[in-house]
Amino acid sequence: MKKILLGAFLALVFVCDGFAGCNSAITLMYKGNQRPADDEFLYESEYQWQASKQGWENTRHQTSGDGKGFECDQVKSASCTANEVVTMSAGHYWQGKKINQTRKYQCWGWWARGGLNDRWVVVDDGMCNSRQFGDIPVGGAYSRALTKAECSGYKKTDETHGVEFQLRCQEGRNLICWATKCDDANMKPNADGVCVGGGVVPPGPKPDNRSCREKRAGMSQTALACCDTGTEGDYDKASDKCVCKGGKTFEIVSGRGQCVVKDKPGPDPTVQCPPEETYQDGLTCKCKDRSKVYNPNTRKCEGGLVTKQCPSYSTPVGDTCKCDNEGMEYDAAGNYCKCTIADARTESGRCKCNDANKEVKNGKCEYSKSYLDVLARIEALYTSLSSTMGGFEKSVWKDAEGNFNTARLASDSIAGVVLGTAGGIITAKIVKKNQLKQGFEDIKCAIGGQNIASYGDTMTVGLQ
Repeated sequence: MKKILLGAFLALVFVCDGFAGCNSAITLMYKGNQRPADDEFLYESEYQWQASKQGWENTRHQTSGDGKGFECDQVKSASCTANEVVTMSAGHYWQGKKINQTRKYQCWGWWARGGLNDRWVVVDDGMCNSRQFGDIPVGGAYSRALTKAECSGYKKTDETHGVEFQLRCQEGRNLICWATKCDDANMKPNADGVCVGGGVVPPGPKPDNRSCREKRAGMSQTALACCDTGTEGDYDKASDKCVCKGGKTFEIVSGRGQCVVKDKPGPDPTVQCPPEETYQDGLTCKCKDRSKVYNPNTRKCEGGLVTKQCPSYSTPVGDTCKCDNEGMEYDAAGNYCKCTIADARTESGRCKCNDANKEVKNGKCEYSKSYLDVLARIEALYTSLSSTMGGFEKSVWKDAEGNFNTARLASDSIAGVVLGTAGGIITAKIVKKNQLKQGFEDIKCAIGGQNIASYGDTMTVGLQ
């Protein structure tokens, strides 16, 4: 840990009043006996933690190398300073351990809080921590009612008349026992969990002694059958569904409703979860953003202000990230997008085919349109040339026996033979210089005035 001497750095504290803040992770500079697992460093993912440890070793304890993190430091302008707060998503690393929940940390410095060490301190993990009853999310409550004795040590909304309580987690991570039953049958808990009433019961409407089915006469079959479940099922009039408690499934058998245990409860068709921000898990709705809690009364996800910090070329989707480009897949452990297409690599957030003539199409590397167009033109040219070369076998310069046609030579003084080349068209002129008595022995092929072949010679014309 850093040991900061008050006298040596006091002047710097007041001079550096324009800190850059801690909006993003930085390359860490380790000083003195600092180690990556010290409590003044935070890492967003396992990749950043492992890369920083390796960088610390490779640079002889100087920097985090390719790794990045958040540092609580009073005198370093690129770091987080006193009282600044960062929110780390589930899966981050602190003090060398993986933290599988979202937490808020505050930078405590020697001049802001006292002490000699700058360090991160947990100020909110979105949970109330109870050794006896476990962790309860803010806005939530323990699964069963507690007696007054079980609430010993917790603040109670009614110390005097409350006999049964609900353990609730409030904002600020405060646990409180909320009175739900009073010691006097004439008293009832009000909206603040305080028992009111008592003594003589004032005159009021006569109690409704009708059965559940009688009260719901004329309502749907589900509403009537839900009465048969007693206290196990709760009827939701808005959705016309009967929701069983304890993970049980509502069924109607021979006209009567019952809550039964399924070995592997699947999605309950009687449960309708808002698709925009929730998904169905058995008999309940859960928020896609795990920092929030689904409220069945408002049918909304409430609480939580954490936004997923996604890498470049990706978009937050609930508590994860979705890569923007085709063939890219999000790696939650390393918090980056990687290419999953065979024979391709990751380049600037996209899949880049290793073959320069190919491009990513339909989830794989295929030849590009420009390459295929060039290939088609080459094949068309080859077909044309093959046809032309084949015609040479039937030249008018040969008679029926395949011998040189001197009659043709007598009538034509010049004949052009097209020989295709890369640069253009080469025309070989076959010239009759002397009369028929010398025949065709003087016929030659020339390029640029220089003879390259005489009659009877075999030559090859190169095609590119």
